[in-house]
Amino acid sequence: MSSLKKNIGLQMSYRVLTIITPLITSPIISRALGAEKIGVYSATQAYANYFMLFAMLGIEYYGQRSIASTQTRNERSVMFWEIYAVQCGASIASIVIYYLSAYFWSSTRVTILMIQGLWVISCLFDINWLFFGVEDFKTTVTRNFIVKVATVCCIILFIRKPSDLCLYALIMAGSTAISQLLLWTKTVKYVDFQKVQLAQIKKHFLPIIRLFVPMIALSIYHFMDKTMLDLLSTEAEVGYYYAADKIIYIPLGLITAIGTVMLPRISSIVGESKEKTEKLLSKSTELSICMSCAVGFGIAAIARVFVPLFFGEGYEKCVNLLVLFVPVLFVKSLSNVVDQQYLIPAKCDNQYTLAVTGGAIVNLICNGLLIPQLGSVGHLI
Repeated sequence: MSSLKKNIGLQMSYRVLTIITPLITSPIISRALGAEKIGVYSATQAYANYFMLFAMLGIEYYGQRSIASTQTRNERSVMFWEIYAVQCGASIASIVIYYLSAYFWSSTRVTILMIQGLWVISCLFDINWLFFGVEDFKTTVTRNFIVKVATVCCIILFIRKPSDLCLYALIMAGSTAISQLLLWTKTVKYVDFQKVQLAQIKKHFLPIIRLFVPMIALSIYHFMDKTMLDLLSTEAEVGYYYAADKIIYIPLGLITAIGTVMLPRISSIVGESKEKTEKLLSKSTELSICMSCAVGFGIAAIARVFVPLFFGEGYEKCVNLLVLFVPVLFVKSLSNVVDQQYLIPAKCDNQYTLAVTGGAIVNLICNGLLIPQLGSVGHLI
């Protein structure tokens, strides 16, 4: 239990950093780039995110669970290389398709789309799931801390005007790619190189696809909203939406840090002790509900004062958006408990697929009915 508390503490400390850094950088970015350029960044990043989804195939969850269930170093090594072979193939295919599609998609956004492709490239080197699976959160937190601080420094030093949009995209996407590459220097601590056969790799396809289907569903309401707004409204309106959405997801990252730590722990004990598993889930649920309620009501209470002070003039439309987004904190925190701390560790992949897909369909219907009628986010005020 002490190691679990330590891991939660490490994850929380990093999540606190992820809260502090946007509080430093967002006012700089909103004033330097303006709502329109932020809208362009949001739309192009959402486009890259679709390909990141196909590059990872839900391996971040499947990999954690699989690594956590191994008993010996040799078994872990074989498991790692089998799963990474699937990730490698999917990532390379996604990178190629992304750059081909980006080149022909928009002549006015080619440059920034090429830069945003670094997000997709970073998926090729993303092995966080190995370290989460062995519950080594210190390595990932330390790396992320260093990269995050360097990223903040670059934004403060170099982002000054709207024409710095591409530079901002390069800093954000490039730092992620570098962060993923740094992890490979630590893999020798946990795995050895193993040659794997195609027959060994094939056995992972079906379980990965089962987790990939809900990942597609999740993307529908996590990325599609920005894509729909980009198509149906102006770039400035997308920028307002992105700014409000970003504020909501800052504390959400802190709340979901609990799930990141609990997934490998519950995966390793779920078959051993039902009583211990239920106790951990109960405590995690209580903590998630308390945190989401406190943060949600706090944001709603200060939104009208906070937005103009934080983002500057011209972002008044974000005030009511923030209030409307508050329920997302409650829903997402409970969803994190059910999905990452119960269904996935217990290998209830079919139930997980049905639950997430059903939720995504409801959200897609709401977005599809609401956004065309409003015409723009501004009409929400």
